[in-house]
Amino acid sequence: MYQRHYTMARQGRGQSPLWGELTRVYEVIDDTKLIDRLSQYRWTGRPGHDLRALWKAYVAAFILNLPTTNALIRRLQEDSTLRRLCGFREMPSRWTFNRFFARLTKHLDLVEECLHAKSASTL
Repeated sequence: MYQRHYTMARQGRGQSPLWGELTRVYEVIDDTKLIDRLSQYRWTGRPGHDLRALWKAYVAAFILNLPTTNALIRRLQEDSTLRRLCGFREMPSRWTFNRFFARLTKHLDLVEECLHAKSASTL
């Protein structure tokens, strides 16, 4: 299987250019409004995964050009450094990602706002 980027786990933490690139992207994106809006969906029952971690995984999937949710999940399972960078203590299920992505589609205005606010001038 062809991989565009080296697996960060093989290179070690802090040595990967991808680690630095994703860290810079996460620092630039102002996702406060989006996370606040998504946190209004809280439900009763089991505590869910961190919304910011799910958002970071979504951004990483875009940067890594991962075409599907399953590709993102495979990459997160194989790459513990990427998992840590996103902020996952345990791996969310495919259904968790699908529900999160469905919620993102309802707030595309906020997604575009946080991706375009500083990113165009900084990156």
